[in-house]
Amino acid sequence: MYNDSRNKGTIVPEDGIVVTINAMRRHAGNAEVQQLGCRALAPSAGGITTILNAMRIHDDNDHVFERACRALVKLAYCNHGNQVAIDQ
Repeated sequence: MYNDSRNKGTIVPEDGIVVTINAMRRHAGNAEVQQLGCRALAPSAGGITTILNAMRIHDDNDHVFERACRALVKLAYCNHGNQVAIDQ
């Protein structure tokens, strides 16, 4: 889906990041939505607050935590502004 090269050109122009963040907010209690949302947001520059919220709500779900951590690492890598946002 999001990692298919044919879809990448569609997701960003069609506000895929915003749609993903909104879906994660609307379905905060759904671990699967949080896991997939973190995975989808990993290559983007947005959603840090939403990812951290997913980790707080699903602190007992290893799959959500794994995807969230991977997303945060990708977002923080060589980006001081994102590092500060994640640290807060």
